[in-house]
Amino acid sequence: MTGGAATRTYTDADEFQSHCLPLPTKDSRYYILKPFRRNVISRSPLHITEDVARRLLAHHEVMPSFLDHLHAYGRRKNREQDGCFGGGRYLVGFSPQSKVMQHELAYTVKFGVNNGRKEVTSPYLYSIRQTSVYQKFRYDERKAVWILVQPSDAVLARLKAAAPREVAVAGGNPLKMHLLFFSAASEGWRDYYNHLEKIFYETTMAAVNYTVQRSNETFTPQGPHFLDGTRGDPLGKFQVDFQDVQDLQRLEELLRRVKTAIEVNSDSIRSLKALNNKLQDLAAAIDGGMTLAAWSEVDIEASQQLAILESHKRNFESLLQNVHGRSQLLYNVLDFRNALTVSHHSQRAVDIRALQASDEAMRTTLNQMSMRDAIGARILTLLATLYVPASFVAVSLPAGFGRHACKGRGAR
Repeated sequence: MTGGAATRTYTDADEFQSHCLPLPTKDSRYYILKPFRRNVISRSPLHITEDVARRLLAHHEVMPSFLDHLHAYGRRKNREQDGCFGGGRYLVGFSPQSKVMQHELAYTVKFGVNNGRKEVTSPYLYSIRQTSVYQKFRYDERKAVWILVQPSDAVLARLKAAAPREVAVAGGNPLKMHLLFFSAASEGWRDYYNHLEKIFYETTMAAVNYTVQRSNETFTPQGPHFLDGTRGDPLGKFQVDFQDVQDLQRLEELLRRVKTAIEVNSDSIRSLKALNNKLQDLAAAIDGGMTLAAWSEVDIEASQQLAILESHKRNFESLLQNVHGRSQLLYNVLDFRNALTVSHHSQRAVDIRALQASDEAMRTTLNQMSMRDAIGARILTLLATLYVPASFVAVSLPAGFGRHACKGRGAR
């Protein structure tokens, strides 16, 4: 795409090299590398083959460090790689006459944007996106080559409204165009912060906001006391579970990623300021009659962008501290409840062991009573053994047997 010209998409490497690369233009040239699939996150693989990318970079002699920014797109091993390709790189080229011939600048900017999700499916309606920018500006031709990797809609809209030819005319600073990317990236952080703050309060509202005075209880520093004199659980009103702690930990991780993204943008702006100051020092070696005001304007606006990012960073750091503290509070509540549950279970185990000991003593007493009953039964059995035969004999003999026997012995 060239300044003022329509955009054309190439999918064939040979067609791209034969029709696009050698095409002479009077204006700056823009190459836009889009994602492989539409409506996907900005870190998705690029819709460009390795062959086409190699031809593009080789034709314009792009500095090798720009590959570090291209590697930020595609599959990553973990989320910690999100901030590994930040910062900016720049080079200044000189002619044999010690004149500044060209400069190259590459960096990555990250921004928060509404991802289009519905709140019923996910509470996180904003996501972090990124755009990588490369510029090679030739001061003798007053033309630039731009490579924009997955630019946002806001960036494209500002590019069309910025009139690149007017920025690149004699007396204009070619670095001023970069401020469009940084200002567009800073717009979404305020909405992103408000969204995360809302999630934070909604997550912890049910956990810590509870009524401490009800009709049947009064609250004291020692905990709630009911009207009957019994004491309730001091943490009984905390409606918190492990899911709340997990949600806060996820929010804390997201805030750390946002903080890293803002730091990446700050590093990129510092690279822009460093290049601007370097070129200002070499103003005498630059053709085109660029004024001091042109350099100062970029430096002042870049400093303002840094101040805005620093303000956003402080806000996110403050929210991060609140989330970390609340997460630790809920974790302590859960830990206390677990310890209290273990204590109750331990006391219950002690009570069960006491009941078991009482049952054992009762069983011992019953055994002793059974043994005494057994001895009595044996005695009764012995007496019955002696008494039953005698009773049988007494019953079997005639009633006058003893009297007749006595009379017989007397007659003799």
